[in-house]
Amino acid sequence: MKRFRDVFERKHLSTTEATARLGQSCPLKNSFPSALVAVVQTPDDFEGTLLRICAAGGDNAGRGAMAGAMLGAYLGGSAIPESLRDRLVHKDRIDAALESL
Repeated sequence: MKRFRDVFERKHLSTTEATARLGQSCPLKNSFPSALVAVVQTPDDFEGTLLRICAAGGDNAGRGAMAGAMLGAYLGGSAIPESLRDRLVHKDRIDAALESL
């Protein structure tokens, strides 16, 4: 519960500053709160959220994966910009899986 409080107490900070305070490293006790704060800051901006996570350094791939999953579940697959979806190696398979849902 404390880590959730930590997230909401830092949501006014930049993503980089919040991540520096919450933790940039791989363990979930650090990476999950850092990913969550970025999502809480801009829950309707898939691409912007991921770009800010990348800019914050550290385990940005892990945080990006978590935030992408959260935002995808919240916003739906159509919220992922076409420019990002077009770069996926298995785009056709992923699109087919999304359609079947």
